[in-house]
Amino acid sequence: MIRQETIHIKTKEIFRECMSKNISFVSFRLPNETDSITYIQHASPVNQYSDFESITNPDGFIVSGAESDEDHLYYLIQPDIEFKGVQSEDYLDQIQSIIAKQRGFERKVNNYFPDETTQDEFIRNVEDAVRYIKSDQIKKVVLSKLIKVKKHKPNSYFELYDQLSDTYPNAFVYLLFMPQTGLWIGATPEPLLEIENGNANLISLAGTQKVYAVADLQKVKWREKELWEQKIVSNFIEDVIHAHDWTTFAAGAAVR
Repeated sequence: MIRQETIHIKTKEIFRECMSKNISFVSFRLPNETDSITYIQHASPVNQYSDFESITNPDGFIVSGAESDEDHLYYLIQPDIEFKGVQSEDYLDQIQSIIAKQRGFERKVNNYFPDETTQDEFIRNVEDAVRYIKSDQIKKVVLSKLIKVKKHKPNSYFELYDQLSDTYPNAFVYLLFMPQTGLWIGATPEPLLEIENGNANLISLAGTQKVYAVADLQKVKWREKELWEQKIVSNFIEDVIHAHDWTTFAAGAAVR
């Protein structure tokens, strides 16, 4: 079976042109949807903000890093060009012509990239985590390690996006480029916030189990470890809600 590409070949050419000129763009696919949405901001650089409250017109795609509070910045891509799904060759030719006429922007990305995590470093991280947990300084930690891989050809970035979209239909999948951050590709099952008809929904996604059919729901058994992991995240969300005087909320369980 031939897989339909999420990103059209002509769109890939446009993205490569944007990257060569440091023009910001993002292509993302919402959970359980087929078509990707693409934003391109070519007329001006992406605005950055030191706090979320400073964003008076949040229409667009907001990116926030994981830096410390002092260095934390928010970026907002506000599209000059926006389209959804596969477009006609004529329409994409028009976009390509627009991008080709742009002078582009200065590259501001920090080119520093940390070294790959060694086995000894990871072992020390685990030992530190155990010590912090035993001293009650933290309750839960997820350790990660950095792995370097050989640089891919530009087309492989877009192929990876297509693969993520196919493999994780329930996830939010994105491909993002900005001069400030470089190129990022990811997929996450966790929605930050869903708002509909004035109601806001948050998901405490922790201690999950995979279920292959609705009938399997009756067979799910929650262990103490999973209940405890869920409670940590749920308690944090409730603390945030109470801190903002949001007193009307309902809590429930989720099975993945």
